[in-house]
Amino acid sequence: MYFNTAIKMSILSSVILIVPLLLIPHQIAMIFTREPPVVENIVIALQILALFTTAQIMQMAIAGGLRGGGDTRWPLISTMAGVLGMRMILGYIFIIAIGWGVAGAWLCWLLDQTIRAIIIYFRYRSGKWKTVKV
Repeated sequence: MYFNTAIKMSILSSVILIVPLLLIPHQIAMIFTREPPVVENIVIALQILALFTTAQIMQMAIAGGLRGGGDTRWPLISTMAGVLGMRMILGYIFIIAIGWGVAGAWLCWLLDQTIRAIIIYFRYRSGKWKTVKV
């Protein structure tokens, strides 16, 4: 019951965070700088951030619940897959090999959070975390 409530609250909070990122990214960027090239990079980052906010918040809520339930292995596995697989390998490919720069870095983060969320969500849905011996 608490798990499902946490998931619903994470989805609601992510929607609240996404709305300004999608509707007013230029205005948010202008809080930090007035330099047009920097503003454009910030806008790109905010738009990509809006894409993965729900996955990131859900991943954090579910992983925290799994850890609280004694299943610390799967949150670790998802983190390692995200950091080593997505951020390091795809980071090199997107940022350096392809030359996407800042957008490539943010896309890696998007993929990292999405992969983590999928791994953690399926672990949660399987119910196997309930049988972990603490």
